[in-house]
Amino acid sequence: MNPSPMAAAAAHSSHLSEKPNPNHPVTCLRTLPGSYIKIYKNGVLMGTAFEDLLSFLPPASTPNSKLQEGAREGFDDGTLGYYPAVSVFRGGAAEVNFGPDFWYPPPGYQAAAAPPDGDVDMADADQETPTPSVRLRPVAERFDEQIVEDVLCDIVDEVDFWMQDGGKVVDKTMPDVEGREAMQED
Repeated sequence: MNPSPMAAAAAHSSHLSEKPNPNHPVTCLRTLPGSYIKIYKNGVLMGTAFEDLLSFLPPASTPNSKLQEGAREGFDDGTLGYYPAVSVFRGGAAEVNFGPDFWYPPPGYQAAAAPPDGDVDMADADQETPTPSVRLRPVAERFDEQIVEDVLCDIVDEVDFWMQDGGKVVDKTMPDVEGREAMQED
């Protein structure tokens, strides 16, 4: 009697029942260890919405060449596909501040506009040293970087297309070599 084809298929697809983790055999189900999205309201932690976020790093984010023609492989802009968003319904309203002057920076973080503390505390080895506050990086800072990246990518694309076309310089202001020789004979 032959074994059931369903049992054989289930044996090969055991990785599909495995929870997402950093070393998952399916790349799109790999996670970023220690990652999370926390929600704050007026500087008070409301809770942690998500932990161990899925990694959108390559090769999980490899573009499908059939669907996304011209997309670059291995391109990561640092946002990993997670963007802050607010949704309201039935006449609701929300006011948000994505920086740089945060209304309520979370505890342990300093606002981007705050001047850096140049003092260094000297502590003995047996004393507990305070952890330095981490500077918040607002989403607004990403705008200028995005403009620079877009311009740079456009230049790279233009050079790439130019090279695909043969990389010839077409300068209509200069006469060709034969024309120069004719001009010198006159």
